[in-house]
Amino acid sequence: MQKARYEFLDGLRGLAALAVAALHASQAFGLDYRPHHASLAVDFFFCLSGFVIAHAYDRRLAEGMTLRDFAGRRLVRLYPMIVLGVGLGWLAAALAASPSDGRLAAFAAAGLALVPLGLFFQQHAFPLNNPMWSLVFELAANGAYALQRRRGGSSRPVALTLLLASGLGLALLARYAGTIDYIGFNSLQTFPFGLVRVLYPFLAGVLIHRYALGRVSVSAPGWVLVLALGAILMTPGFPRAWAYDSAAILLAFPLVVALGARVETTGAAARAWSLAGALSYPFYLIHQPVLKVMALVWERLPQTACPAPLAAAAGLLVAGAASYLALKLYDLPGRRWLGGRPATRLAAEPARS
Repeated sequence: MQKARYEFLDGLRGLAALAVAALHASQAFGLDYRPHHASLAVDFFFCLSGFVIAHAYDRRLAEGMTLRDFAGRRLVRLYPMIVLGVGLGWLAAALAASPSDGRLAAFAAAGLALVPLGLFFQQHAFPLNNPMWSLVFELAANGAYALQRRRGGSSRPVALTLLLASGLGLALLARYAGTIDYIGFNSLQTFPFGLVRVLYPFLAGVLIHRYALGRVSVSAPGWVLVLALGAILMTPGFPRAWAYDSAAILLAFPLVVALGARVETTGAAARAWSLAGALSYPFYLIHQPVLKVMALVWERLPQTACPAPLAAAAGLLVAGAASYLALKLYDLPGRRWLGGRPATRLAAEPARS
């Protein structure tokens, strides 16, 4: 059954963004609990992005949409929040850094151009706002997808062969590195392998849509999928082993996307899932700077007055509120101005990740 929107999948994207923020909150506030596997949310984003991009653009590209038009639409969808994410990241870093640190302006300019300058200073790819690293590979996957689709696409045997080969490459990469966690953003050596990290999940998402795997007779209740995804991302007790990472990316995430595409929501539930999905991209891109500022404030308070878990929860709430304001007052109006289309239609297009 073809659907104009996949509200439940929107909600799962919001859940994954919250897991990433919980990891960063645990780091910023020094919590004992740390969801070690929350970084796998990025790989879930890649898989979900492949699905929703294929849903939004497969037919349009096949019917003549130009690569220029596709690229313009994706940049209009993604870039306003990139600008805000860089700006807030610069502000948070400026509040914490020495006034003589002249690298902040260079990091900001590089962030706006999506250049991973931090890697040349033995830092994360985007020191002002680390989650931005995944957008580099998201856009690379988007470009490869559009080019392939405009050329007529690949036959099913070729697509499945590429899927299997990319899955094997990802498993070997995880085995060699010990975990997929740091691949793509923490060093010059690992950054290029982000292409390996994005290829399998993104392609899996595309093929799930293209071959209607989300419309098979097998189904699962939505609450089961929520619990499954939450358990994979938020469980602190299992080792960060390559086998765990590989199983999650190669098997669990495509299964969650395929089954999640069958979950129908109506009424208030549909509106709630849609809102969670709409907030996921702004939340993903601004939560870390907000948490850094909140942590700076918290460090100046008596520790007995505000325990770390309470401060972390407050930081997440402030990040959520800031994301809502960013969506309504900046992101949607900005995309409407850039794209010349109603904000309601722009909100319906997939963000990413």
